[in-house]
Amino acid sequence: MGLRADFLSEVLHALRLRPDTLDFVREHVQVDGDLRDITAVQRLTAAFLRLQFPDLHLSGHEFTHYCLEPAKQMRGLIREQLAIMDSEYKPQLATVECTGF
Repeated sequence: MGLRADFLSEVLHALRLRPDTLDFVREHVQVDGDLRDITAVQRLTAAFLRLQFPDLHLSGHEFTHYCLEPAKQMRGLIREQLAIMDSEYKPQLATVECTGF
């Protein structure tokens, strides 16, 4: 059990250090809006991409369905909670769209 946990830890750490996933996301996503929303969605999308498609071989549908949409939903929940706590924040998320492959 310990060997498996150590191995998984090393694999996840190696994936975390790869800068090409964030570059891939920035290249294939068109954004407009609040900088905090954009940064959060890009980083979450890159994290999903690293875990599910570490080789970066995927279609536009897979990228949108498995990486971009969950990231937008997660940031949307945070945005809604911020809007409830403080009227300074609007519940609308920044515009984040896949530009295609």
